[in-house]
Parts: sequence; C-alpha cells; structure tokens
Amino acid sequence: MNYTTLRLLFKKHCIEHISDKDVQAVNQEYVGKVGIPPETYARMVAFAINEPEDVGINEIIFRPTAQDL
Repeated sequence: MNYTTLRLLFKKHCIEHISDKDVQAVNQEYVGKVGIPPETYARMVAFAINEPEDVGINEIIFRPTAQDL
C-alpha cells in the first residue's frame, strides 16, 4: 500500500464519514494542524512487520506532538 492510498483511506474514514458539514470542516482544520501524516503510520507498520519472529509488538500508541495534553 503506498502513501497516496493511505492518505485517501485516512481522509475517507476519518473525516468524510462525518455527516454534519460544519463539524466536518472543524475536524478537517484540526487534523490539518495536529494530525499525524499517513507516512508516520506506514513507517510504524513497516517497523512492526519487520521485527524478528521472536519479538512481539502488542501496542503502538500515536499522539501528535502538536496536540495539547
């Protein structure tokens, strides 16, 4: 899966499913400010897949550093 496909999937499943257009616009703006790029997710998936069989990865937590706690 390439980065363009990941971007499209993210946009479709995380933003476009919101039916209220005002809420959708606010979320789109917020994601544009603090959202994690699809390439970051792809790198983490590649990392997890490429670990040796004797290494178990149980959880990966993503939190944008631009987001206030």
